[in-house]
Amino acid sequence: MSAYRDGLRTALDLHEERLRRAAARAAALPPAGELPEVLTAELAALHARLAATPSDAAELAQAEAALEHYERLLDEAHALAAQRRAAVAMGAAARRRRRLWAAAALLALAGAWGVRTLEAREKLAAQCRNGLLCPWDGRCDARPAEGWGESPACVATSDADCRASDVCAMVGACSAVNDRCVATKDEDCLRSTGCAKDGACTALGRDSCSATEPARCRAAPACRAFGRCTVADHACRVGSDEDCQGSDLCRDRGACSQKGSECVVLGDDCARSLPCKERGLCAAFEGGCVDPRDLACLRSMGCTDAGLCAQGEGRCVARSDARCRMSTHCVRSGLCKAEAGRCVAALDVDCRVSEACWREGLCAAAGGKCVPEAIQNRLFTSGSR
Repeated sequence: MSAYRDGLRTALDLHEERLRRAAARAAALPPAGELPEVLTAELAALHARLAATPSDAAELAQAEAALEHYERLLDEAHALAAQRRAAVAMGAAARRRRRLWAAAALLALAGAWGVRTLEAREKLAAQCRNGLLCPWDGRCDARPAEGWGESPACVATSDADCRASDVCAMVGACSAVNDRCVATKDEDCLRSTGCAKDGACTALGRDSCSATEPARCRAAPACRAFGRCTVADHACRVGSDEDCQGSDLCRDRGACSQKGSECVVLGDDCARSLPCKERGLCAAFEGGCVDPRDLACLRSMGCTDAGLCAQGEGRCVARSDARCRMSTHCVRSGLCKAEAGRCVAALDVDCRVSEACWREGLCAAAGGKCVPEAIQNRLFTSGSR
């Protein structure tokens, strides 16, 4: 029982470390509006699910499977975000995000003290000008607190500051209006990255330039890449199956059908894709394209129970560590790694967090299964002679 608790504690520590790294990557993502809504929603749902600390081996196995899916979605989100940050140096953007909270904390502290003097205002203005907000969105001046308990704030008061900011270059917000930089001139929009990449080329006095011309949406790279070819709600968005079918998402991933504001995999979409033509992944399953020969296995109890989710020589076999980890046998017996067509016990930690450890004392991996630690020691000792 002690070995089980030690193993579970070790596994929980490893899980928490992976979760901390994933949380740090999630914090580095751009605002939700710059990522697909479906992807943002799924990331948020998984983040909420992972907030609870597993209390036993079964919950830990489920959390590990959810964390692997969360990490894959983070990879996809960062890849999409990288395309939108082409005009901004990635290193500078990361450093600025890290400095944002420090600048906000300093301003909040100053507000709690009720600072109103000219000297204090000049000091706050210097903090604003030297902080993150000034180069990012033109908020280079300070507005002092109006009353006790209110916080001062960095504000945009100069068109020159707005024009020197990243939001001017990215979304055409180059004019100072009501303490912030907004898009008021079409010429600013036409010079912006948002016009070149996303078809947002018209100034309507909003925080960023708007898409109003269907021809610009269709000509924008976002149309070809993500199917965002139709004007809707001041932006270029996915408006039809035809938008998706002409996109790279359809070609590369089989996402050829419109669902809400995104392109997704439905029906026979996979047949249009390169994965189908090049690797035979021609059937839709759970939002992706899979080998149609694997469908029966994926839908079987053998996949759920034992990770046997792929077709191989007339039977269902295990080919994916991820599928093994999602199986019942991983939770109960520590069989969490795919080897030679089946899920086996390859790591001591998988055995220690399994039900087999605390039920039967099978807490060590040897010969593809979980065994008592004493047997593992004898096997290793005899093998070294």
